[in-house]
Amino acid sequence: MAAARNHWNDGIQHAITDGLPAASQRPLIPDEMKSTQVYSPLLARNAAVFAINWGPGWHVLAVRRADGTMLWRIKLPAQPAFGGLSMTRGGDVLVLLADGRVCCLGAKE
Repeated sequence: MAAARNHWNDGIQHAITDGLPAASQRPLIPDEMKSTQVYSPLLARNAAVFAINWGPGWHVLAVRRADGTMLWRIKLPAQPAFGGLSMTRGGDVLVLLADGRVCCLGAKE
């Protein structure tokens, strides 16, 4: 299963970096995360956001598309539903959790 998961994560990597100059294409999913479960990648103009089972529990993670720098990571209270991430026009990230709750992750004002 880990080999299939790594292949899928490599596909996410390709989708995120597609169209970027080759010099800026560095791995956006660090090696220590490659054997984890990654759900629901979202691609924005400057960032990629996805849910990941990393460390103790599930997190939503955002990385800068240009260079792979982690922008933020937020721990979720429960596992997300597969395909349960979406982004609002204002840039807030909505997360549907497997238990039916919805989390809204937005910028501090």
